[in-house]
Amino acid sequence: AKAIGHVNILFDDDGIVRRTALCFRPDRQGTAWPHLMELAYRGVVGPPSPASQADKMCRHELLIPYARRGSYTEISYSDILNGDVPGDVLHGKDIIIGATAAGMGDNFPTPNGQGGLLSGVEIMANMLGALRRDDFIKPMPTTWAVGLSLLPFWLLLIGFLRWRPRVVLLMSLLSLAAILAAS
Repeated sequence: AKAIGHVNILFDDDGIVRRTALCFRPDRQGTAWPHLMELAYRGVVGPPSPASQADKMCRHELLIPYARRGSYTEISYSDILNGDVPGDVLHGKDIIIGATAAGMGDNFPTPNGQGGLLSGVEIMANMLGALRRDDFIKPMPTTWAVGLSLLPFWLLLIGFLRWRPRVVLLMSLLSLAAILAAS
């Protein structure tokens, strides 16, 4: 083994896997273990990924930008061992080995469609892809989220004082449509 890392999967409160941590520190003073996909990234590129460099204290969780199911090619490991796969198919590719069968129990609920279950290997492939592209989803800061949530409400409250009821009703419907369109 070239390095030791973790492959912890983080579940949100609703049981969906949306986030990952690029390092795991079981003790506050202990060693921070990098994620196996971060180590795979370093094995090819060299230095730590930009996302890992931004989280030197091992405190942040990142939202995974999932690709569609089947976006990553799956090849049977026995076919590779038996030499049934041409070398040019594997040349220059990252190979992640793991179980993908539905009965193996390594499937996790994710926010993408088509049933939303992805194997742990596909989740790892999505993470490695996000590390290579440096495109993890960054959540909006809480102050912005609260401000944008309250803005239509306050505008309607001000409208109740200044506008006629018909205009307020029309503005309520328009703001509802605008909120749905923006989200």
